Amino acid sequence: MKETYRTLSQGQPVQGETDLDNWKPVNGLTLPLLRHNKQNGQDTSTSEYSTLEFNPSVDPKLFEKPAEKPANQP
Repeated sequence: MKETYRTLSQGQPVQGETDLDNWKPVNGLTLPLLRHNKQNGQDTSTSEYSTLEFNPSVDPKLFEKPAEKPANQP
């Protein structure tokens, strides 16, 4: 499967393209584990996923607002 789109790169319009490959079943869904990205026909990046998790447990402390520093500390 391939998606094409117009986007900006360094403030300039480019033609983007993403090829989705290496489709595997994961938790009852068939998903692409490999993504090849191009801009204006030139390879820009490749991402390969080795593990996908759906609805993993997340520590609620990750969402707590950090304590504010006292005004006299840099």
